[in-house]
Amino acid sequence: MILVLIIFDRPDLTRDALELIQAVRPDRLHVISDGPSPARPGCRDRVEACRRLVKEYGQGRNVCQHYADRNLGCQQRVLSGLDEVFEEENEAIVLEDDIRFSPGFLHFCEAGLKAGSDLGDVGALSVTSFQGLRRRADTPSFRSVYFGSWGWATWRDRWQAFRTGRNKMSIFRLEQPPAWLRMNQDEWDFWCDRIGQTTRGELDSWAYLWQAFCWEQSWFVLRTRANLTRNVGFRTDATHTRDRPPGVMTDLESWEPQTVAELRSAPRGRGDVVLSDWIRPGSHRWGRRLARWWR
Repeated sequence: MILVLIIFDRPDLTRDALELIQAVRPDRLHVISDGPSPARPGCRDRVEACRRLVKEYGQGRNVCQHYADRNLGCQQRVLSGLDEVFEEENEAIVLEDDIRFSPGFLHFCEAGLKAGSDLGDVGALSVTSFQGLRRRADTPSFRSVYFGSWGWATWRDRWQAFRTGRNKMSIFRLEQPPAWLRMNQDEWDFWCDRIGQTTRGELDSWAYLWQAFCWEQSWFVLRTRANLTRNVGFRTDATHTRDRPPGVMTDLESWEPQTVAELRSAPRGRGDVVLSDWIRPGSHRWGRRLARWWR
């Protein structure tokens, strides 16, 4: 089992993440760290504190450090760090310092990586669920059009295809969404605008680019019905997730283990009804805000 941990400047979260990882004993741990940001007071000391924790953890363990000397920003450091990881690994499970996971998370990722390694329509695995008013997926796993970065996994060939073809994005020149995505026009217009902002450097996100490439390749994301990770990093010192949106699940759930064969045949779209309510545009509208609050 190959794990990747992305850290930055929050030592308490790094310490807790390493303790959790220590308990599961991965074969190898890759740690990605951006360089200190001059715009964040005290950042250099906190970054160094996080790296010291990794050094202590790494004594007697197989740990690979991928540390930037200068600050590259969230997008470029995650992209370049994972480039380094996939130069060495055929597959990897990726976590950030503020993600905590259930025992079922690693079981799903390991089985899912085996199941999807030679499936041409699956680009990644993801395990984040959201509360919804409508019923949830009726199967333990399903093929989704939505990616989630709070605990995920992929393979070298998918990642390297993304990195060599990242500037194409020809799908977003379409005026209407491809039929297989089952999106309405408002949602498609939102994604085209959001991906455009990201490619122009107006949004410091790597995940939007990865999501866009999955659609470019007609790749699904293999997801679980159960919520197998939770984000504990919603606080003022976060880079992006400072406020926890209503409805984000804080409880870890159990997952009905599936065989590799069952994961290979996971149906498509069974849980996208709820996911699309959260991810698609309109979250700024009072009606959708009220619906999220009600959930």
